[in-house]
Amino acid sequence: MHPEPDLRPQGRQARRRLRRRLGEGLGEHGSRGEEDQGGSHTSSLQEELHGEAGHLRDRGGGRREEGSAAPPERDRRRRRREQQAREGAVLRSLQRLGPLPNHEAGRAASGGASSRRWCAVDRNELAYLSGGPHRVALAALVTLVLEGRMRLSYAGKLYAVAGATGGDPVEEIALLQRSTLPEALAAVAGHESVRAVEEDLIRRELVTRSWLGRFRRATPAGRRLIEQAGPAPRGSVVGVALDGLAGISDEKIRRQFGGSRRKRGSLRGQGTGGWDATGNTLGGDGTPS
Repeated sequence: MHPEPDLRPQGRQARRRLRRRLGEGLGEHGSRGEEDQGGSHTSSLQEELHGEAGHLRDRGGGRREEGSAAPPERDRRRRRREQQAREGAVLRSLQRLGPLPNHEAGRAASGGASSRRWCAVDRNELAYLSGGPHRVALAALVTLVLEGRMRLSYAGKLYAVAGATGGDPVEEIALLQRSTLPEALAAVAGHESVRAVEEDLIRRELVTRSWLGRFRRATPAGRRLIEQAGPAPRGSVVGVALDGLAGISDEKIRRQFGGSRRKRGSLRGQGTGGWDATGNTLGGDGTPS
């Protein structure tokens, strides 16, 4: 940007020159007694003075506008870079959650909002996109066990810790289970709270029904959200939602949940991305992959 020129000397010279001409004109007309012509000449000189002063102002303003054209463009580029950095930070926050509890992770990613969302989806929606209704049930139950809100007895039965509360409808129904893991997983997966997650994803065009209506598949938009969310750290709630049993870092809990075998499905290109007793994912034909 060029430095702004100092127009003050030019302005002073122009004013002195015009005042001198104005004085000469007044003296000439005053000596002849032609006041009417002098007044007319004075008016023309005043107009000329104002015109030249305005010209100088326009020149100065034009230079200033030329010099100030660059900063707005730099500001736009800076704001664009900041917006891109914020979007990247939101995506990377999924990987930085680590083993944080689900409710703390949601607040960290959403600035304290109670919706507990990561990017455009929450844990239940991400689990459904990755593995269907049984993955939603698995992610909710594993989260409750990891956070100490539910416990497993030696007989393999679930029970809620006194005073434990659910952070969403799926967790609330999970806390009511007093059964073995397979029974609890089946009950939660078939509950209306999980069906509500499914219907919301269908409404948002992240999941679509097959033509027979039996299976659900993630749309291209839903698959993009899965790609943006992963890979997640093993042991995090995001990792369980994305990878099922393989996302559980605690060996004991993984073995306990691995004693349950789930139904095959149709999401994420490998059935519903489900799992069997060994922790392997199930393909669309139901065989471990």
